[in-house]
Amino acid sequence: MDRLTLLPRSEPFYHSGNRIGCLLVHGFTGAPEEMRELGERLAAEGFTVCGPRLTHHGTYPADMIRSQWHDWYFSALDGYHLLRASCDEIILIGLSMGGATVLLMAAWEKARAVISLAAPIELKEDPKLSYVRQLAALYPFDPPLEPDWRERFDPDGRIAYPVNPVAAIGELRDYLRVVRSHLPDISIPTLLIHALDDATVAPINISEIYRQLGCRDRRQIVLEQCGHVVTEGPDKERVFREVIAFIHEQLANPNL
Repeated sequence: MDRLTLLPRSEPFYHSGNRIGCLLVHGFTGAPEEMRELGERLAAEGFTVCGPRLTHHGTYPADMIRSQWHDWYFSALDGYHLLRASCDEIILIGLSMGGATVLLMAAWEKARAVISLAAPIELKEDPKLSYVRQLAALYPFDPPLEPDWRERFDPDGRIAYPVNPVAAIGELRDYLRVVRSHLPDISIPTLLIHALDDATVAPINISEIYRQLGCRDRRQIVLEQCGHVVTEGPDKERVFREVIAFIHEQLANPNL
């Protein structure tokens, strides 16, 4: 058997710091790399930072065929508990599906605040979603996976699978239903950030999340130009500033 390795730059990360822990959760088919620079900025502020790798990410797309949505949630929850072991307060931060994940965690676990970046709350309308698991048996990947994809993988580009595992799309759909049902249960301060030109997750999602949140302290920021991966786009510096400012504001509030 060939040696098993992660995709380049898809390793989880951890920075030791003070008693404030920041959990950074990456997105669907992505890797911790898309949260790494934000994690470094937060570590420079003195925070303890953990960026876990979600189950079946950063390995092989075929691994995600057997994923269930709770596998992804439990991977993020592992990171949460690593931080709880050494931190007094936890800030939850996630991108895309990771943004949905931290919203659900905010409803279920103790945290100081939650920051959700470019999160979906519902997949784009597509009649094929009703038959996604049947389709997955015939077409496991969208688009089809090239046999030599690992040899052609660009380690200097975005660290993500080049295809979507179709069965995992069905799991994501079910996952978002669970997240949606628990938005009213979120009571901690929440910051939402989304790009106006996000072609992957429609900007209507930020409005729907904002509307359904149960917390009183809820804010939304819409970026003019950034695309979906807001932690790597042209507006990333603003994203970093807004995230850091929001965290410091919450930590300075004695009423929380």
